[in-house]
Amino acid sequence: MDIYGDQFGPFLSPDDKEPFYPPVVEPTASKKRKREEELEKDKEEKIKEGFYQSRSDEDDTLEPIKSLKDEETDPADKTNESKRITTMKNTSHRATQSRKLKSHADDEKENEK
Repeated sequence: MDIYGDQFGPFLSPDDKEPFYPPVVEPTASKKRKREEELEKDKEEKIKEGFYQSRSDEDDTLEPIKSLKDEETDPADKTNESKRITTMKNTSHRATQSRKLKSHADDEKENEK
């Protein structure tokens, strides 16, 4: 143990250029192909065993099924209330909006004369 009570020793100095991990070697094309074939075989076996489901509404690699997202909503269930929701951002925004409304009303009165 060092003076700081740390069992890992003193901090590494910036001059110490020894890498923490060994360099990663890119696999060759044949190794990649073999690995992909191996994974595909494993996937097919697990589907047969029932480990994976064969259909899904989320995964595009499987056969798609109709999802709730795709179903149409009955227009009779929709209300106009949800369409009319408007909110003001804050009090200064409300004040600006009311001034615009007042000035617009005043302009209309002048146009009528």
